[in-house]
Amino acid sequence: MHRAGAPAASSRTLLAAVVELALPGNAGAASLAGEARTCQTIRDYLVRERNWPRASIKVKPFWTPGKRGLH
Repeated sequence: MHRAGAPAASSRTLLAAVVELALPGNAGAASLAGEARTCQTIRDYLVRERNWPRASIKVKPFWTPGKRGLH
């Protein structure tokens, strides 16, 4: 997904792309990696809107503005 100049931190661009995906109902699993707030937003969407179990979503935040050493 190309952000087309949108900021990487807390970007809604990737969330919008995930919303458009044909994902399974409440039986999915996901691995998310990237900017911390963006990963959190996508995880929250999958749990709240798609009814996926939180335990089925693995999140690995690699960076966030102003922080170091998340990897």
